[in-house]
Amino acid sequence: MRIAANDLAARLSGELARATAMSAQLEQTLHFGAAGERSSDVRTLQYLDLLTQTLADLTRFTAAVVPLLPAAPLILSPALETLTLRGIADRLCGQDDEVPGLVSGDLALF
Repeated sequence: MRIAANDLAARLSGELARATAMSAQLEQTLHFGAAGERSSDVRTLQYLDLLTQTLADLTRFTAAVVPLLPAAPLILSPALETLTLRGIADRLCGQDDEVPGLVSGDLALF
């Protein structure tokens, strides 16, 4: 698999944006526990908030790097083989994010 460095950086920025959105959504769904557990909950929420901010910063940085990178093709196969999530590997290669055969509202189990 060959891809231009600038295209790879743009796709990577998109993946970081997806992770940022997931982290932010998770952060909003968490609720505080009982009064005795609040300090632990606050610490966990602070870590999650830091994770969300880190992912957002990496998204912006990677997007800003895109125009600085050459369009020369890179051979990605060895790097793609290190990924365990097939969806990420597929999107980094430029494939669609759609799960074949599913209609909106269908349940996809993994």
